[in-house]
Amino acid sequence: ADEFGEWMRENIGARWSGQVLLDLGGLTFIDSAGLREILIFAKEIAGRGGRFVIGGLAEEIHQTFRLVGFHRIMDIQDSTDDALASLSHSPTP
Repeated sequence: ADEFGEWMRENIGARWSGQVLLDLGGLTFIDSAGLREILIFAKEIAGRGGRFVIGGLAEEIHQTFRLVGFHRIMDIQDSTDDALASLSHSPTP
């Protein structure tokens, strides 16, 4: 989680404010630290007027995201293609 958060801040971070599609298709496990990093990053992007969409979650991970309420505060799509389509149908900041 620390490496993931650090990577996001270094590669996208403060210099970016558009649209982000986070493809988590290869993710098989996430703990509270990982959930926290995703939440922080999603809030950063939204705070800059950007759009944050997650796609490609395995069913177990999707259930975890729903359990913690991410589906209420983030755009979570079933597939990466659906997430991309969601971004293409939204206004660009």
